[in-house]
Formats: sequence, structure tokens, C-alpha cells
Amino acid sequence: MAAWEERLSTEFNMLNNWIKVSRVICDKRVPVKLKGKVNKSVVRPAMTYGLEIAPLRKVEERKLDVAEMKMLRWMVGVTKMDCIRNNYIRGSLKVTEISKNVQESRLRFMGHLLKETKIMWEDRQWRWK
Repeated sequence: MAAWEERLSTEFNMLNNWIKVSRVICDKRVPVKLKGKVNKSVVRPAMTYGLEIAPLRKVEERKLDVAEMKMLRWMVGVTKMDCIRNNYIRGSLKVTEISKNVQESRLRFMGHLLKETKIMWEDRQWRWK
């Protein structure tokens, strides 16, 4: 298979997967709690992939929060004109701010690094003896 055919097939699969997910997200008959679970398990990991080690400025964190809030409003079927607070929308979907999630994943990653360096250091000390 040629390279362009592979790329086209992967792009088609990604589009097909997004169509499947958007059917759940956009449907008004689907309960809000289920939409929140889909957001936590599909959308949020896609948005935060690789952010454990990438440096983010406050402006970029804010942009992530705004993009997530737009998606959440879209999922619930609320517009800015409805004047519903972000905290209420997040509470109904049972999700937290994405910047808090990124911060937690960074701390978790740092813990893994510290644990690994401690193991490596203890291994070196054992070899020297």
C-alpha cells in the first residue's frame, strides 16, 4: 500500500471514530452523565496527550480551558447567551478543569521520574560496594 493510501485510510478512520463519538455527544436523548463519561474517557485524553512533559504557559492553559468549556457547553446544548455558569455545567457533567487535570498528571509523572531515579541511584550504590 502506498504512503498516501495509508494516510488516507487513517484519516478516514479518525473521521469515522469522531462521527461515532459526536453522535453520542450531540444527541439530546443521551443522558448528561453519560456525556460526561464520554468526555472523561475519550475527549480529555485526546486533549491532554503528551502534556506531562510539555511546558505550558498560562495563556496556553487558559486556551485549553476555554476549548474544553466550549465542548462542554456544546455537549449540554447550552450557549453563552443562556448565562449559565461554567461551574454549574462542569458540575452537571462531573468534570474538573482541564488545567487541574494536566497539573495532576504532571505531578504523577514527576513522581514516576523521582521513583525511577531513586531506584537507579540505589542500584549504582549496590554495584559500587
